Amino acid sequence: MWGTPPIATAKEAPPAVRAVTGRDDPFSAKMNAMPKLVVSRSLEHATEWQNSAVLQGDLVTEVRKRKQARDVVITGSASVVHTLAAHGEVDEYRLVVFPLVLGEGTRLFPDGTAPVSLALVSAQTVGPAVRLIYTRDTGNGGGVRSSSRPR
Repeated sequence: MWGTPPIATAKEAPPAVRAVTGRDDPFSAKMNAMPKLVVSRSLEHATEWQNSAVLQGDLVTEVRKRKQARDVVITGSASVVHTLAAHGEVDEYRLVVFPLVLGEGTRLFPDGTAPVSLALVSAQTVGPAVRLIYTRDTGNGGGVRSSSRPR
């Protein structure tokens, strides 16, 4: 995942990016070193965040172009995921699920989402959470290919 350009929305991601500015730890160093593309309807520049630029042009077109050279990682934006999934551009979901029920919020798969078959790649306990990785099922059996089962 590191070394790939995450795409974030200006509303949701900059606080996370801002939180690592000035910190001296390995995670912050990796986040600050990565090129980041900010998706925004209102920002003209993203100079406030290291190695960041505001997406110019169409989101789907830009992601398709960038996917030719490397993986594209999306952090903190359900709306970007919804748009890209509707255009068939999401190949893998990496979800970290915490044992907390909020009772409200934006759904990753909202009502009206087209059905898609996903295959579990892995499930791993990460502190109090579970990290799940799913890919689009290409019809070759699906199911778990490798897994560290949560305890």
